[in-house]
Amino acid sequence: MTLRENDERIAGLCRSVEKHTENSAPLRDCTVPVNVVPDLQSEPEVDIVPLITLNPAAYRRSIKTILVNEHTFFDLKHSIREAILAHEVGHLLCHLTGCSENREVPISECIIADLWACRWGYSTPLLEERRTSYGPAYCDILQLWLNEQEYLEKMTLWYMQKLAGLL
Repeated sequence: MTLRENDERIAGLCRSVEKHTENSAPLRDCTVPVNVVPDLQSEPEVDIVPLITLNPAAYRRSIKTILVNEHTFFDLKHSIREAILAHEVGHLLCHLTGCSENREVPISECIIADLWACRWGYSTPLLEERRTSYGPAYCDILQLWLNEQEYLEKMTLWYMQKLAGLL
């Protein structure tokens, strides 16, 4: 996979994520733009998920592009920025393989993207970031990523409880 950044400030992050994901076959021939944008306010997804404007980055499926939110991304530690970029590549992989859609019980694509980021070596910084953004209960389950079946079972339950407003 080749990440084609529009801003030199993320070049090192892109090269590192390329290296960490090089063994993921579906990504091998992909070239993905990674565009630093001032913010995510003008993205069409804001109409569906207004909170996306707070995200440090987002994968925009319709144009197969990773958008980096300049307003929030560069305030984060380097290791967390790299983990977030890997997470967005995880969304791309879900897009290419349908991995979150081909399930009996629905699960958030973000949960699968987190699993991929952990597999690629980003579990520690991802846990650090998720403790703040998703909370300790999510992180307790995220730590199970090495046992995919248990991870998916517990994350599915967590996701259903979140959708039901129980979390």
